Amino acid sequence: MKKAILYIVLFVSGILIGSLIFIDKDFLKAKLDPKENSYLAANKPVEHNLEEFKQSAYQMLGKSIIVKGDILEVYKNQYNESVVYLKDYNIPLTINCSLYNSEIQISEPFRIGETISLQGKFTELGEEMHLDDCRIISRTERER
Repeated sequence: MKKAILYIVLFVSGILIGSLIFIDKDFLKAKLDPKENSYLAANKPVEHNLEEFKQSAYQMLGKSIIVKGDILEVYKNQYNESVVYLKDYNIPLTINCSLYNSEIQISEPFRIGETISLQGKFTELGEEMHLDDCRIISRTERER
């Protein structure tokens, strides 16, 4: 019985020591440090670099992102979700965002020009950016 316990302890300690020696440090570094190409941004004003922005944006497809900007238009779609068209300050495209459970999220009606922050899953990029399953992060009314 004592030999079996000793062998088990030696086996587990060997695995632990081996994992510490042969761990992939580049893999950990990639997980802990954000990659330089993982941001939705362009180096110059975004209006002039639409293609550069799109190239950086394709890497974010399928991921959850947060956008902030002014509301351009709001309507209800066929699934009774509120769809918000937004102009972000740093993105050269109009953002189309479908609010998940919009009846629960919206306490007051939207106003055109209101500033809003939304988080959603980035699903499509074309003439517009499409976000699905959006939720409201914050709302502030634009000063007139």
